[in-house]
Amino acid sequence: MAILNHPAKEITAKIVYYGPGLSGKTTNLAWIHAHLASKTKGDLISLATEQERTLFFDFLFVDLGLVRGMRTRLQLYTVPGQVFYESMRRKVLKGADAVVFVCDSQAALLEANIASFDSLRENIIANELDLNLPLVMQYNKRDLPTALPISVLNAAVNPRGIAPAFEAVATQGIGVEETLKGVTKRLFMSLADLYGATPAAPESETESRPAPAGRVSTSVGAEPAAGASRRPGEPGNGEHSDPAPQGADLRQDQWIYLLDGKQRGPVELDDLIELLLTSIPENTNVWRQGLSTWSRANVVPEIAEHIPPPLPFATTEEDFPDFKTVPEMLRVVLIAFEDAAFRKLLARPLAAQGFKIHEAKDGAEAWAIATRHPLWLILADLDMAEIDGFEFCRRVRNSSLLRQTPIIFISGSDRYKDRYRAMQLGADDFLSKQTPIRELLIRVQLLMTRYSDLETGARRGEGGGASAESGALQGRIEVFGAAAVLQIIHQGQLSGVLSARRQSEGADSAVFGFHHGQIVSATCQDTGGAEAVYAFLAWERGQFSFIPGDPGARETIGNVEYLLLEGCRRLDEARYSGDTDPIG
Repeated sequence: MAILNHPAKEITAKIVYYGPGLSGKTTNLAWIHAHLASKTKGDLISLATEQERTLFFDFLFVDLGLVRGMRTRLQLYTVPGQVFYESMRRKVLKGADAVVFVCDSQAALLEANIASFDSLRENIIANELDLNLPLVMQYNKRDLPTALPISVLNAAVNPRGIAPAFEAVATQGIGVEETLKGVTKRLFMSLADLYGATPAAPESETESRPAPAGRVSTSVGAEPAAGASRRPGEPGNGEHSDPAPQGADLRQDQWIYLLDGKQRGPVELDDLIELLLTSIPENTNVWRQGLSTWSRANVVPEIAEHIPPPLPFATTEEDFPDFKTVPEMLRVVLIAFEDAAFRKLLARPLAAQGFKIHEAKDGAEAWAIATRHPLWLILADLDMAEIDGFEFCRRVRNSSLLRQTPIIFISGSDRYKDRYRAMQLGADDFLSKQTPIRELLIRVQLLMTRYSDLETGARRGEGGGASAESGALQGRIEVFGAAAVLQIIHQGQLSGVLSARRQSEGADSAVFGFHHGQIVSATCQDTGGAEAVYAFLAWERGQFSFIPGDPGARETIGNVEYLLLEGCRRLDEARYSGDTDPIG
């Protein structure tokens, strides 16, 4: 149990790394010790044997500094993994405030993982600890070829998905810091009542004392400073360019925040805290009625009390997904889940990254939205009413209009057969509903890097060569699909000329004129007008480029959305009938 010393204003909490022998518990502590700032750690004490690293336990002391006026310290322990040290494991676990279960991902050690997890449960009961003790799972050794799928490991030791899970390669430090941050977050949430009963730190301690340069501060209220300290809300270096808060109509319980120099929101306090804990930096500038100007979120008292203290690692950089390579017009997502709360959970961090959100409560509504609106990403459940996830995916992949759209399933099912079938039907990824939001954003970011193939004039001009015209685009048709190329220009309401070339026996070419996103001229192969659009939609490979300018003509050849739907309908019917000529 956490030791609270009110007179000395100190609190000490105990975290135990539990798991089978040689799963990587000591490796975790060794990496943490090597990467902690020197003044915030004690010596790593390890009692080892020749057969296995840990004989009795490993111990590492970590000082987090002031948290709401309390000097906060963590004691990190490991237990011996060998079966015959059961009594020692029980003793080490006694008084634990949180547990990290380190699971060995190798197939041959699945039974050892299950036995060790059963041992953990028994020892929690024997030590009369809370059965809801903060617990996180670490699936270590993910780099090995014999590593089991996460779904199999979850089914074995985390069947209800209650404990957050982190993938790791502890020997390389991958996932080690994330695991420690995860368990620390849950630990401090469980100690919230204790902290709530303690006096907050004086402003002079938490707000005006700068941290040493190049070191992460261990105080919730402090930030690295390169000179004099500053009060919350005062502009720091480079903040003079931030736009003034625009929130005259905000309610008292609403907040706005800055991301990439743009104002986002409004959101309620609970939603803002969830974003800060999962999706955006904790020092994001925020504002509400009553604040004179933007303030760092992690120094605003009503927000800071919900944010776990930063761990004192020697690096100040966090890995936040960066969607800057994805053009804003392509940040459009469909979120299809029956549970409205889960839709909101997914929508909030994506909206913070500038995504336009479409929501559907069942498969039929999702399909209707997909056929009516240009989409560039789909997040869906398997268990949807009317049309289930499998059938929805099959329809998307068989639609000439949608077949290139990325699909990620986020499901409560961890069954291998479901995952396999979804991937067979064309899903791009399959995640558990217990996947941390930040990991989901990373997966989305990696999946949408395909759109970075869409080179713009501004980006091509960066290399110092001849400057390209603003609004110029180029890329490969197979990445986007012919329909999507036309949609990009239509959505952007661009004016200019689109040229495309397909490498074939006749080296086919196509040229389209656009005026404010509408097609005003079209030729493709030997056809013109609407028939040229239909012919181009059949292209599956080739290069395209769009040069902005005056296309000359002004009269449109037809509504772009109608042309796309009609052309894709012809293609789909031709595909089903085996007709090789979709134009006729």
